[in-house]
Amino acid sequence: MTEGATIGTRGTSSAPSPKELLQSLLDERACASVVQRYGTLADGDDVDSFVDLFTPDAVWQRADGNVYCGHEQIRTVFAGRSAGGFSCHLICNVMVSLSGNKATAQSAAVVLKSSVAGKPCTITPAVAMASYVDSLIRCYDGRWRIAKRYSSLLLQLPAD
Repeated sequence: MTEGATIGTRGTSSAPSPKELLQSLLDERACASVVQRYGTLADGDDVDSFVDLFTPDAVWQRADGNVYCGHEQIRTVFAGRSAGGFSCHLICNVMVSLSGNKATAQSAAVVLKSSVAGKPCTITPAVAMASYVDSLIRCYDGRWRIAKRYSSLLLQLPAD
């Protein structure tokens, strides 16, 4: 221990209260949940829930470089995905940094895709690895949503 260090100081303005600590943990978990839900919803057909992950004026830059702004464009691109086949986004390494009603999240994903409908998949699917950087904000209803999402493709292996 360094000279002059104090153990167990209470009431100092630099130490967060238990209530503040709990709120910080809840906020961090809520932001991580948004990132995880993105993966789950990206693999399904619930367009409304997918769009609701984003703020109305969100910016979504996909790994292919295309940028979509706002609910209308995000809804159009998500609803316009090709029918058939399946995908599975495995989201991992989620790290959240909070700053009041704003947060930054970084995550990685392994994405499996197949153009063949039916489960289980009978062919080797395409595999991709991606990284995501998200800016999230706490919205008027208290929920955290993605204001900006930047996606980068790290690796892509074609299907058989």
